[in-house]
Amino acid sequence: ARIRGLCSPRDCSCGDGAGGAEGVAEDFCNIHECLEKLLGRGYKLYTGFAARGGRLLVYTPEGFVPLDSLPRCLAGGGCRGEKPQARRRVGIALNPATKTVREGLLYTSEELHVEPGFSYAALVLADSGRSVAGAFQGPGAPATKLGADMKTVSIKVSEAGASPERLLASCQGEGRRWLLLLASPALLDESPWSGVVLLDRMHAEKLFEMLVETSGLSLDGLRFRRVQVPKGSPSVEALAPGWCTPRGSPRKPMLHIPAGTVFEVEASREAVAAIVKRGLGLGTRLGWGTVVAACVDE
Repeated sequence: ARIRGLCSPRDCSCGDGAGGAEGVAEDFCNIHECLEKLLGRGYKLYTGFAARGGRLLVYTPEGFVPLDSLPRCLAGGGCRGEKPQARRRVGIALNPATKTVREGLLYTSEELHVEPGFSYAALVLADSGRSVAGAFQGPGAPATKLGADMKTVSIKVSEAGASPERLLASCQGEGRRWLLLLASPALLDESPWSGVVLLDRMHAEKLFEMLVETSGLSLDGLRFRRVQVPKGSPSVEALAPGWCTPRGSPRKPMLHIPAGTVFEVEASREAVAAIVKRGLGLGTRLGWGTVVAACVDE
């Protein structure tokens, strides 16, 4: 919203509880207001994609795979994804007690390296019925600074050729076995577990049920079968999501389920279509828990 000059987060206030829906903390509510001014009250973001050569790519356990090839890939058709390039960085961590740096308190992290012709993309469904694709590229102009290192990126917005639901869900056929892939990480506000979660059968099934119920969807007609978490990805883990400015205290831990996680379920086509439209977990309107579905014939 800021790059379009329509509003700034500093100019927005919560008003009427705009940020309370879908589990978004109160100091994030201004994001809702800014996006509503830009896109309309019926907006919804679908994030977690990449773009290259005019094709949308989805991150899977096999790397980035073209969206139109995803059903065959998930069904075991032999697709091999493109692994994103990463760079390792070393930084100075904050002392949690004083919120300042401390000698010897270091951390390492990996960041994705944006190659020429490669960009990160999001789909937007507006209340007017338009579908918009936005790509984040860098460096370039017009530009804004994003991320902890304030790196410069440009944002390009264009019309998408089809609605996000049509692009993301392969709802053809009458099969009942489906693979639901998280294109973006999913979040849960409260977790019965702490730390890293070992996804045995019991924990995995409970996790899926919590994601569905948090989205406001019914478990009727849904039967969990198994889950696959991509190798090398962050674990399913309870994380502290930072500092809440209005309350003056840390936010409550949230359960983080990494992008590329695949849930195998038995369900009707209608139930799967509802999941794709709504997403899984908290904050789906802002792009968390974006789901791509593929039907797998028995």
